Amino acid sequence: MNTRNKVFYLLFWIYLIIAAKILVFRYPLTEFYHILRLWDKSIITFGLSSANFIPFKTIKMYIRYRSSLNSFANLFGNLFILTPLGILLPFAWRKKHSVFLITAIGFLVSMAVETLQLVLGVGAFDVDDLILNTLGVIVGYILYKIGELLYRAINKN
Repeated sequence: MNTRNKVFYLLFWIYLIIAAKILVFRYPLTEFYHILRLWDKSIITFGLSSANFIPFKTIKMYIRYRSSLNSFANLFGNLFILTPLGILLPFAWRKKHSVFLITAIGFLVSMAVETLQLVLGVGAFDVDDLILNTLGVIVGYILYKIGELLYRAINKN
């Protein structure tokens, strides 16, 4: 493995740790331990009752109330939190990657995060987060492809 690949693998793992901290483990470990210790299946029932399964419902609300509700942070945070995944994943599969594969993995990662939030009671399940996170992965992949084209153009000359 060359130095460039080592750097991207290191960045990939650092990114995953930071994303997990932001998305799932946002509470101090002592509080997270307390949440787990008191966990009960009613947390899932409550989470399902407050979950959003209607596509674009939350996105429309954030746009409608854009001057409040931290709309900008929520919309763009959900869009860009998985963008680095779309950039870094292709480096893990140098030969065998496509927009479909990277998008599918990004969707599955987002689904895992949303499910963990629901099951652990540390966030709310929202289908719009899945949509925005997956779009963010696609944006990342597009940025990766642009970077790849620029790298080839520069190294060609």
